[in-house]
Amino acid sequence: MKKILSLLIVFSMLMSFAAVYAEDDTLPAYAYDTKAYGDACSLMQSMVGYGVFGTDPDSKVTRAQFTAGAAVIFGIPPVEDSVPVYSDVAADNIYAGYIAAAHSAGWISPADKFKPDSFITLEQAVKILLTAAQYNVVADAKGGYPAGYLTVANSIDLLDSVNTAYSGTFTVADATMLFYNLMFAPVFDIVSYGNNLGYEKGGQNYLEKLYDVYSIEGVVTATNHSSVIPDTELIVDNDIIEIDGIEYRYPGADPDVLGKAVTAYLDGSVNPAKKVICLIEENTNSEVELIAEDYSGISGTTFEYYSNDKIKRERLEPAYKVIYNGRCVSGTVTDEMLTDSFAEMRLLDSDGDSVYELIFINSYTYLKIANTDHFTGYISFADDSVRFINLGGEKDVLCSIYDHSGNKTAL
Repeated sequence: MKKILSLLIVFSMLMSFAAVYAEDDTLPAYAYDTKAYGDACSLMQSMVGYGVFGTDPDSKVTRAQFTAGAAVIFGIPPVEDSVPVYSDVAADNIYAGYIAAAHSAGWISPADKFKPDSFITLEQAVKILLTAAQYNVVADAKGGYPAGYLTVANSIDLLDSVNTAYSGTFTVADATMLFYNLMFAPVFDIVSYGNNLGYEKGGQNYLEKLYDVYSIEGVVTATNHSSVIPDTELIVDNDIIEIDGIEYRYPGADPDVLGKAVTAYLDGSVNPAKKVICLIEENTNSEVELIAEDYSGISGTTFEYYSNDKIKRERLEPAYKVIYNGRCVSGTVTDEMLTDSFAEMRLLDSDGDSVYELIFINSYTYLKIANTDHFTGYISFADDSVRFINLGGEKDVLCSIYDHSGNKTAL
């Protein structure tokens, strides 16, 4: 992934395709890349706090919606109590303040009517966004609207994973992808050439300029639940995650992200930038999941298991690691790891070479709780023997308790 720093996804340029649009103003579900759209939504949620163009990816976007969304992205506040600048935009229109702000900023052209409820086209959306990003001088020099703007949009990968043909129906998914791609586009700086002024690509992208956010790539080497280092102590702080061995603050990290290649977006307002505000998994991650009953064995660096009554084989890294119930253990898979009531296994390859670096084993035991002591934090279980777990004091114990319906519960 290569866009200034690194982009998470590499997609082809704008694809033109034939589709029959539904009469209910939605596109077929296949009309957008779900992974790309999900990543874009995650970043937008982290930057802005909500989906500024709407939440239904297949819905069409009106001219008013897109204009207001662009204003939110660029941090342009609505003009309050403004005199309507278009005859068809009433003062009480919920987008009126943003439309007035966009007009004042020169993003949209003066006219009698704005047609706020008409669905916006790709060309119109690109013009608004590139004008807001100050690419309009370059676009005008390359032929103006619409060809010059589309040429510039292609040159900065603004149209990656936007699956709408020129002048075609423009959806929430398309609008969100434009936002995502713009965040990694270079900011143009105004420079002086003698008595003339010109534009050139600067050292920032728009994610950095607008939000003071920077991205890094790496592999998650530890969460507060586990680590890829054998027999290491757990991170006590629930808000800490490690990427390539370096600690970052990231509240609520999913334990299943351990070992995966990620792009982390860091808050640049914190010095040093050690706070992750958004974490997106790379496309290079791949997994194989199975239950322990289907596990056949490991021969050297070959992992064997049954799938649909046929033996299958996967390659392991020579230095593969085993994460057993959240702890990285020395050695390989043993029979003792698979003897509880139920066990599931997961292979993880983070670099996309189909050679797996990690084997995860989660082994469960079904027990009946015999006693709880809220004062000491201990619970005991009644089975063939009596087991005790201290839920409050043991740093190396991660205990999840589920009711008879399989729902996670707490005592």
